[in-house]
Amino acid sequence: MLDENFQEGFEALRGNFALKLQDKLADLISFEKKLEETNYKLEVLQELYQIIHSISGSSGMFGFSEISEAAHKLEEVLKTVIKGNIIIEPKIINQIKMLLSGLKKEMG
Repeated sequence: MLDENFQEGFEALRGNFALKLQDKLADLISFEKKLEETNYKLEVLQELYQIIHSISGSSGMFGFSEISEAAHKLEEVLKTVIKGNIIIEPKIINQIKMLLSGLKKEMG
């Protein structure tokens, strides 16, 4: 009985999270535009990192492993850029775009 109640509760939370993923997808689409408009400004990359970090961890917890993995790859690149270990050059911008596109595909 307890396991059944837990499972039902978890499935409800998972369904709720799946709905929220659509909102996060909309956020990512608007961030894509913001990145272009600000020429990949560090502050905007930091904001994006926070969103991606949240998606990465939560998705994994709720069993959306493909989304979690795609988010984690982008998270690692953003973390390296934010720490100043990589110069934001066209190659890195293209990598961020590619990883963001892959994440959106998994979320869509």
